[in-house]
Amino acid sequence: MNGAIILWDIDGTILRGGGIGQRTLEKAFREALGDGHAARVDLGPVPFHGNTDPAIIAAGLELFGAPVSEAMVAAIAERYLAILGAEVARENPFVRLPGVLELAERLAALDFHQGLGTGNLEAAAWLKVEAVGMRQRFAFGGFGSDAADRAELLRIGRDRGARQLGLVPERCRVVVIGDTLKDIAAARAIGAEVVAVATGGESHAALADARPDHLFESFEDVEEVIAAIT
Repeated sequence: MNGAIILWDIDGTILRGGGIGQRTLEKAFREALGDGHAARVDLGPVPFHGNTDPAIIAAGLELFGAPVSEAMVAAIAERYLAILGAEVARENPFVRLPGVLELAERLAALDFHQGLGTGNLEAAAWLKVEAVGMRQRFAFGGFGSDAADRAELLRIGRDRGARQLGLVPERCRVVVIGDTLKDIAAARAIGAEVVAVATGGESHAALADARPDHLFESFEDVEEVIAAIT
């Protein structure tokens, strides 16, 4: 196996969930904060695109005037995971974006070591990729539950992938695939290459201004993407 590591973002890159993340997280806030906050739990002002789950929860607590503590963030995260799991078991809302499964399969055949680099809590990340039939494509990851900072969670994911390969991280080629400006910035912070795709949180023009190594409208043309990465 070569030393090439791919770190995939999830939301907006691999799949869409029709707003289930915000909806279930708001429900978790209502349960955790009680009836006094129920009427005003609206996470609309909190940016979700490219953000990490712990940072979203902390921003929500500030927005609702509740104390921000590690214990409260953890409590809401636990409720969120339980609610999300129950909703997905009842009716799976996740839709895999065009070309991503085929792209992951082609990269695997070319001996790329693929993992996740996502702001999702680890349990939510695995639930989501399982929901679109891609769990088996990823062997490791860096997650929002590892670090609230996106660059740091990518670094953790890179290091886990390198350990599985039996290499030091500096010996690995690292490629981050994502759909937001934060994905690009975090990838640059760890010295990774960036493949950006305009299927999620940012416009093609905004992504282009950030100068990723490669930029695609979507991954429908798998051959084009493979040619760029390899």
